[in-house]
Amino acid sequence: MKKFIPNSIPIWFMRILFLSISITILVCSIYLFIVDYITLLWLIIFLLVSIMAICEMIVYFSYNIKIFEQAIYTKGEFRLFKSDQIQYKIQINYTDIEDIKIISSTRNSKKQVLHINLFASPTSKFLEFKTKSGKLKRIWINFFTKKQIERLLNALIDRIKSVNPETQLSVEKIMEDWYAYPKNAKNIKN
Repeated sequence: MKKFIPNSIPIWFMRILFLSISITILVCSIYLFIVDYITLLWLIIFLLVSIMAICEMIVYFSYNIKIFEQAIYTKGEFRLFKSDQIQYKIQINYTDIEDIKIISSTRNSKKQVLHINLFASPTSKFLEFKTKSGKLKRIWINFFTKKQIERLLNALIDRIKSVNPETQLSVEKIMEDWYAYPKNAKNIKN
């Protein structure tokens, strides 16, 4: 099994930002409570805000893509509100994959309207898999770097070729769509 975790500059910035904000709120609220500048109610509110920031950070940064022997899998994101969810749980067997493309979309992985949330740009990048049954399945790759996507595609295509040696998939062909995002408006799908 190979595991791919987003590791780009925006991700590191958000990790540092969330951690620093939550620790600052936590420390300041406890200090202000001790020196009697705030009441217990305000302490509880500040603690809840810092706990929510830490939970959001843990939830978001636990997102990953796994390549197993027979399938590619992502557990998706855990969100309290389903309207904010970008990636849902998905598993695609290599024998079912017919084609792979990189697309940008204004919708989530289930092709539902993507509501604005902290981590979603107006359009998000997805790996779109066309299965032999004609279904389109998506995996969110917005915060993966180009090198990470190339490594993921290399590992994925190696696994697909071990199951189906006649496949015509290539990393170079799939990565052509990487450069079209977001400049080419025709590449944006709903």
